[in-house]
Amino acid sequence: MSRQYRDRFAALQTGRQGTGRAGGLWSSALAAAKREEWQRAFGLFRQALEVCGRCPARGQIHKNFGIIYAQSGDRSSAKRELEIARDLLPDDGGV
Repeated sequence: MSRQYRDRFAALQTGRQGTGRAGGLWSSALAAAKREEWQRAFGLFRQALEVCGRCPARGQIHKNFGIIYAQSGDRSSAKRELEIARDLLPDDGGV
């Protein structure tokens, strides 16, 4: 029984670490986009999503990714990311 709890705790810790690392990449992506370093921003968003996996921030990362694509002029990619965000954040009126 205690092994089961240890395994569950380890899984939770790993998830938190992934969310934290994804948040750092996400922040860096937003900073790059602010400087209009689009390719760097896109790469950082992709990394954030990869590290995040199914973390709770996934919908917000997709939403910001979509907004940045729109700002860069890539409307089709913006639409795709915002649709993913809408599916992940059904109660978010801003998607």
